Amino acid sequence: MPRQIFLSLPIALLLSTTTALAGIPTSEQKWAQANENWSIDTEDVDMDGKHIRFYVERTSTEGEHAAEGSRWTGKIRVSCEDFHSRIEVQGGAWGGYYKQPWQKIKPSEFAHILASNFCFLTNVPGYTPEPNPEEWVTKIINTIKSQPIKDTKKKRCESSTQKNKPECRKYR
Repeated sequence: MPRQIFLSLPIALLLSTTTALAGIPTSEQKWAQANENWSIDTEDVDMDGKHIRFYVERTSTEGEHAAEGSRWTGKIRVSCEDFHSRIEVQGGAWGGYYKQPWQKIKPSEFAHILASNFCFLTNVPGYTPEPNPEEWVTKIINTIKSQPIKDTKKKRCESSTQKNKPECRKYR
């Protein structure tokens, strides 16, 4: 009997420790698979006026010019006012980002999915929320809505000539 207690005590401690850590988020939980090529960071998102910045990772698939399974990490910036985007790939000079020029968003691009789901938050006219957003989209919307409005924008938006511009309207 004492041997059974001796063996069951470590197991009980292990199980109690495991359940206690179950609710602690890990860095993997903040990344979501958006589609077969794209993963997106659902917590590190920034909205500044009419621009939204997302951290992303892209994996190539069969049939693409890049080697299958090759991947890059970087940022996608979406300008909701003029419907343009820019990709910034990690690994530029001195460990920074290689920035591609701003380009008009095409329907086949991941930036189109981002603009369609998040540009309504900028209050730029013409955008509306998607009716049935995916879980990763809802998480990013909640992340953006929880962010405080930046002081520089607040000061700029206090003037009567600026307060009606889209970047000055409150999106909450």
